[in-house]
Amino acid sequence: MTIELHSWPRSSGTRISWALEELGLPYKYVEIDAKKKENLGPKFIALNPHGKVPALVDGEQRFFESLAILIHLAHKYGIEKKLWPSPGSQDRAGPCIDQ
Repeated sequence: MTIELHSWPRSSGTRISWALEELGLPYKYVEIDAKKKENLGPKFIALNPHGKVPALVDGEQRFFESLAILIHLAHKYGIEKKLWPSPGSQDRAGPCIDQ
């Protein structure tokens, strides 16, 4: 199943593109035309009811807001690729400082 990133250049969607590239995930970039206000059309509103970019489709799941998208990618793909700490690990808690 293909991941789709719906965004436009020079937006917070850029950080999602970077994350997808770092994770080595194949994805389809769907450029939204801001001048034509495609982000306010019914097709895009179905992805993000706020009408803002970015939006991400990952299988049957849909995400919006760049931080939520990054967290989803980190949890679903980043742990396996060792780019994100696993739940419950000391790495997730931060460095341990002996006293």
